[in-house]
Amino acid sequence: MNRQLRRLAAKGKQPEWMKFVTDLPESPVNVAIRNATKLTTPEIEHYIVPSRRAVEAFRVGKGNFKDWLRLCTLVNVGMAIEDGGVVKGFRSDLKAALNALEEISTRQDSPTGWKPGALRASELEAIRMLVVAHDFQLRQISYGEHQEAYRLATARVKSDGGEVINLKNIQTVEQLA
Repeated sequence: MNRQLRRLAAKGKQPEWMKFVTDLPESPVNVAIRNATKLTTPEIEHYIVPSRRAVEAFRVGKGNFKDWLRLCTLVNVGMAIEDGGVVKGFRSDLKAALNALEEISTRQDSPTGWKPGALRASELEAIRMLVVAHDFQLRQISYGEHQEAYRLATARVKSDGGEVINLKNIQTVEQLA
């Protein structure tokens, strides 16, 4: 039987009875390897590049609600990574960024909608350091650790009475124009 399987494999075929294997979920070994592998540079850039753009938008006074939400996500996931114990030492930077984001929200979120405006130098520096710290964190953790941190951050927001918002569902003024 083994010889027969090798011949079929050499021809790029498989027996009829093995076709069900492709319908099964990933093997536990593949899942373990994926979860233990560090994040790739494109995966890290997927999070960091839009965050850098958000900081730049706030720097020039054009930061919108979606930019603010993106940075809040970084704080929450960063705190969860810190609590996971894999990367430690950024708690003070993350708290400073959280305080800055709360201040920004109280000034720019009005009953009529989000009003972009200038930031204080300390707020701008805090959100810049947030992106630097989170970039470092992402370069140290695995895919599985990132997923766990994201799940923990989401659960914390929900348990605190907050709403988890998918950034893809937010339309900004620039997108509507």
